Amino acid sequence: MKRWLVLPSLWLAWTLELGCTAEPPASPATCSSDLQACPAGMTCPSAAQCLAAPGCAAKGYCRPNGPICSPGCDGDCRAALVCRQSGACSRQQLDCVASLESDCLASDLCRWEGACHLSPSSGTCGPTGPADCKASSQCRTDGRCTLASGQCVAATSADCAAADICTKRGRCQPNSGKCR
Repeated sequence: MKRWLVLPSLWLAWTLELGCTAEPPASPATCSSDLQACPAGMTCPSAAQCLAAPGCAAKGYCRPNGPICSPGCDGDCRAALVCRQSGACSRQQLDCVASLESDCLASDLCRWEGACHLSPSSGTCGPTGPADCKASSQCRTDGRCTLASGQCVAATSADCAAADICTKRGRCQPNSGKCR
């Protein structure tokens, strides 16, 4: 299965032999938008440079916008990894943000961290109830089964006791939101 690892300003792909595959994002959509032309006297990226840059596949930054690359339309965001990972599938100004509940529900963060619901004010997806946390992978693996301050955390001994981190590594007591 191809996976993407996020490092500061760097996206790396690696392959794991887990019996299933995930393909990289589709080619960015052709779109027109309100992007700015390159100001006179400035060096700006070309369309080809933006499309070839890692930010296009990762974050939807596929179109020249003056001196930077940014999303040109929702299609750039939808084709990017950030859509599948965190539900940020819609263009808003210079970035891809979450704007549809369905995008949050389909995201990897929903499955992994319980971030299944839209927060329109922040343009992000997050958990809104205990069921989101209990259904997440991090509940089963790390004991983060309780919703607190908008995040899934390990809050009780029961959260930790059933998790892999307790049964396989002996980290069975909650401390600062994690099983230790």
